[in-house]
Amino acid sequence: MSRQVPFEPGVLKAVGLEHGNAECEFALRTPGPAQRIELLPDTRELRADDRDMCHLEFCIVDAQGVRVPDATPELTFTVDGPARLLGVENGDLNSPATGKDGVRKAHHGGGLAILQSTGEPGKARVTARAEGLEAATVEIETKP
Repeated sequence: MSRQVPFEPGVLKAVGLEHGNAECEFALRTPGPAQRIELLPDTRELRADDRDMCHLEFCIVDAQGVRVPDATPELTFTVDGPARLLGVENGDLNSPATGKDGVRKAHHGGGLAILQSTGEPGKARVTARAEGLEAATVEIETKP
């Protein structure tokens, strides 16, 4: 028999126990309204070789930094400096957009931008903007 649990905002926490001792835990928090964009690069340093890449995860978060999974704003990415944006993806198989123009909607509150170095050393600045949200900027250094 299946029963529905009524929704209540708050925290759902799971704790993994071994011999009665807490070994790990994970918590899901109910998000508030979408407030800002968060950029999470997998590296902050690239080789200036025209090939090295950075995967830049983007998330739409509330005031406490909790991901807002139903947020779908359209983001625009710009790059200043010695790097280029190869594309932006969100995992939405039903979307015909390619993201190669630096514009893409968030899907389930996030997505991924892919940045590639140029042959020049220096600092590249990547900015993500969306209407009604605080923009985000991250610097990626390209080194010889």
